[in-house]
Amino acid sequence: MSTPRTPPTAGLPMRLGRHHFAYMRALVEGVDQVQSARRYLGITHAHAANGAHQQLVMLFRAQARRLGSRDWRLIGPRIGLSAPEPQVSAPETPALGTAKTPTLEDWIAQSASDLGDFGLQEQLALYEAEFGCQPPGGGTPTQDRRQSVRAQRRRGLRARQIALIEQLERELAVDPRPEDPVDAWVAEDTATRLSGAGFFTLAQLGAAMLDSRRWYARARGIGQQKAERLEGFLRSLLPSVFIRGDAAPRHPMGADEWGLPATGPQRAADPPSPSGQLVEVVPSMPVTRLADVPAARGTSASNDAQAVDTWVCSRAGSDATHKSYRREATRLLLWLRKERGGLTLADMSAEECRDYLAFLKSVPDHWISRKGTRPGERGWAPFRGQLTLRSQQHAAIVVAGLFAWLVNARYLSHNPWALVNMKTGDDPTVSMLDSKALSEVAMVELLDAARRKPPSPARDRFIFLLLFVEAVGLRSAEMLAARLGQFKRLPEGWALQVHGKGAKNRIVMIPNQAVLALEEYLQSRGIASISDADPELPLVGSTLDAQSGIGYQALYMSVRAWVQRCLDHASLDSSERLKVAQASMHWLRHTFGTRAVARDVPLDVIQAQMGHASINTTMSIYGRAPVARRAAELEKAFGGRKVS
Repeated sequence: MSTPRTPPTAGLPMRLGRHHFAYMRALVEGVDQVQSARRYLGITHAHAANGAHQQLVMLFRAQARRLGSRDWRLIGPRIGLSAPEPQVSAPETPALGTAKTPTLEDWIAQSASDLGDFGLQEQLALYEAEFGCQPPGGGTPTQDRRQSVRAQRRRGLRARQIALIEQLERELAVDPRPEDPVDAWVAEDTATRLSGAGFFTLAQLGAAMLDSRRWYARARGIGQQKAERLEGFLRSLLPSVFIRGDAAPRHPMGADEWGLPATGPQRAADPPSPSGQLVEVVPSMPVTRLADVPAARGTSASNDAQAVDTWVCSRAGSDATHKSYRREATRLLLWLRKERGGLTLADMSAEECRDYLAFLKSVPDHWISRKGTRPGERGWAPFRGQLTLRSQQHAAIVVAGLFAWLVNARYLSHNPWALVNMKTGDDPTVSMLDSKALSEVAMVELLDAARRKPPSPARDRFIFLLLFVEAVGLRSAEMLAARLGQFKRLPEGWALQVHGKGAKNRIVMIPNQAVLALEEYLQSRGIASISDADPELPLVGSTLDAQSGIGYQALYMSVRAWVQRCLDHASLDSSERLKVAQASMHWLRHTFGTRAVARDVPLDVIQAQMGHASINTTMSIYGRAPVARRAAELEKAFGGRKVS
């Protein structure tokens, strides 16, 4: 027998947790490898599960040999729980996995376990334990052995396997801690990506996941699905990092001239903290007391930064709102600090408010970030570019709301924004007659061009998206979050419950065009119908794995690419072609609204279907209905008069 060699373990986590041992025990007990990987390792794809299994077998064997165990070879082989009837040798040599047993040589070559260092008797014993018989055409003649002997051997081997795994767990298993580095528990390639994004410890990673649903945007090579698997894995591995106040301090990344840390802001659920972002920005701004008795005030904040933190935590109801509020408040505090010599919020007068509005209309160049920089990096600044009129209006509304809240909390004595005219009017550069919607001609051309392409999962998905969203009007995030089990057949027709913008539930009706498009798309994914589908399957599937979902960025890029690809073969005039070239996934939602208005669908129905908070929003976006009525009425009054 050759000298045992220690298998390489490059790319594996540095430490073995109890979930690794639970995975190995599940395999010994006969649980499917892919199911075990999904349950204990957070791995969903079969190919990745196989790779992780082989690496873990190598690592477990290396550790067992280091401890001097003579049973290290038992790590990996699957020993059957029951034995089939003995089979006679056959002249054929079938491949592994067929109905007939393979030869000993084929089984060793195709096995996921490294059996090359085993002796012949050990190989025969393991072969017999798995298949219940000796290999055809080889080995010692043992076909006359009784079935009970084989069963006893299998039980003995499995008992030795479990005993070895339990011994390794007692010797090697460690419990994770928040301060552990990510590469101690995550595969090397993923840990490298996380560390490159500033996530060095489990505590930092958990804090980032709590900060934002799109925490992974900073980590190259980690998309939405992988991020969701990582979060599920970390929640099972170390739940304490997801409890506010228990996480370790974030890794200090340094700060630039603006005084901002490189890590992202806290979420709305965060309590005010001395380590919060705004406190870092303006560490010395004093409190402006309205009353000497602290109980008379509605907040215990001791400075402007903490007061703003309390406001954000109290008022922001979603991640998007939280980011927007904190961004505008941070900009104002930085402006007071750099452009007004360190004034506090209480020092602001109507003149400062007016000057700040003028500042927003023309942001100085040194306040604008260099492209691609993040907070804390050289070249970063509070603005990405000049603000549109709509962004200026939004900033004024947010900071005025901040001051109103601080007055109600008795932190400030007055609100200077109430003295300022914040009405800026409409943006003259925005055309009210333009529409980010595909015309019916453009939709037909895109569909025809797509159907002429060779069948593929990406093509089938693109056709489905065109037809489905045109008839339903869902947002991209709502499409990605939807599951097939959420579709219900009502007496009125098919419906889908959506958890949409503002964390609000609503019922969306599914017209026949969308139902037919969905049925055809499901068939291309190997699913007979909506009723027969797994309720947990995503509405929009990945092109690589029809059972998995797809991330927002991948969906956006895919739709953009297919629009361009189909546009090359579409018969459209130059102006229409230029317009369609800008189309994205969100255009399909606008296409629904525009098409519904043109076909005389009542505005309240469109509002309910699209999930607008107010019918005024629907009318402002899809205002062609009032225009059409005005045109018709004016035509009745003046269209018949001839000009002499």
